[in-house]
Amino acid sequence: MLIAKGKDAQTPPPLQLAWYCGQNHLPEAGGVLDQDYTTMMQMSALSNIYNAVKGARGATGDSIHKLPAGTLSILSLLREMGIGIGL
Repeated sequence: MLIAKGKDAQTPPPLQLAWYCGQNHLPEAGGVLDQDYTTMMQMSALSNIYNAVKGARGATGDSIHKLPAGTLSILSLLREMGIGIGL
């Protein structure tokens, strides 16, 4: 699932679905146990990554070190993977 840059950039469908559903809605009919596991995990992972990068944008110096541990962990993993996020 690659994301292009610039005018050709597209939001991955699981992230769009996560935004549409928010925290209180499920993508399919039924309860939590009726949901497709892969879709739910993709939605969660991409949403966490998006929120971490969004929260870190513009952070410099000491403010970077004051970010939540989960955000720092995600940013560290992206960096190890060689994914530049422009911070």
